[in-house]
Amino acid sequence: MGDGVFAESDFAWIREWGFDFVRIPMSYLYFVAGPDGRSIDERRLKLIDAAVEYGRKHDVHVSLNFHRAPGYCVTSYPFDTPEPGNLFADEKSLELFTRYWSTLAERYAGIPSTQLSFDLVNEPPFLTDTVTMNDFDRVYGTTLDAIHSADADRLVILEGPDASMSLLPPSLTHRPNVALSTHYSYTPLQISHHRCPWVPDFFYDQADPAWPYDQAGLDADSPYRDLIDRLGLGGTVRWDRDALAKQFAPWLQLADDGVLVHFGEAGAYRETPHAVFLAWLDDLFGVLQDHGIGWALWNFRGPFGVLDSGRSDVAYEDWHGHALDRELLTLLQRR
Repeated sequence: MGDGVFAESDFAWIREWGFDFVRIPMSYLYFVAGPDGRSIDERRLKLIDAAVEYGRKHDVHVSLNFHRAPGYCVTSYPFDTPEPGNLFADEKSLELFTRYWSTLAERYAGIPSTQLSFDLVNEPPFLTDTVTMNDFDRVYGTTLDAIHSADADRLVILEGPDASMSLLPPSLTHRPNVALSTHYSYTPLQISHHRCPWVPDFFYDQADPAWPYDQAGLDADSPYRDLIDRLGLGGTVRWDRDALAKQFAPWLQLADDGVLVHFGEAGAYRETPHAVFLAWLDDLFGVLQDHGIGWALWNFRGPFGVLDSGRSDVAYEDWHGHALDRELLTLLQRR
């Protein structure tokens, strides 16, 4: 909720519909007090307590996640207020980051990891000459040590570099009480983020896509060419279920090998034609289901969601005053 107050009915409906996981996006600015960021407003933590307790009451796992962390936020530039510091480069940001997670670990120690997990940071930065895999190893390793010193059994979810689309090294992925999350489930972006206003315009300034989707190669002078090619999302591609399975292969193999893997966000912006969205999502979740991998929809209510998405091509059903996309819900329940 925008005001920080969680609706218990959301948790009740999620459970009623047969689902068991919610991811709570948080900003550290919401509960810090004082100019140095070291003090925490107890009143604000009680609102997080409420989300945890609603989850426990309704048998829904709650995963707490920093979308804005000290020194990092994926939307800091150019879309939002720049986040000062650099979590992956300076000690002050890392010290605050570990302090906040240690506080939460101490606060919720004893709550089983079947009910609560920590997802350290949403969609971490892209690898560059100045942000390397060694920086991820250092930041995540330090934070894991701090959390597990306070609560040795807490499940911690790690998102890899490149906005959660690249793998982390075995030094992190094979630690105890660690799970991996990826947002590769937005593949291809031309389906998931069609005409979405916060992505580069070459992804949405185009005709409505179909599924399967025939992706044309990127222009040679595209400023995103190197990045997209490195992530395997460039070139001329026929996207279908088999292509998704090929793209997800490293994560599928990890899951088959017994590593805990979760596709932590999936969904499509409301401008993607509804029938295309459902056909794509059905194939995507089918691939994950074949390998026993769980997923989460982004979001519950809003332009990607099952409620109040604002799509123009959906016959909505009234659900306690909200607009329910029954076709999407039925697909999710089947998967």
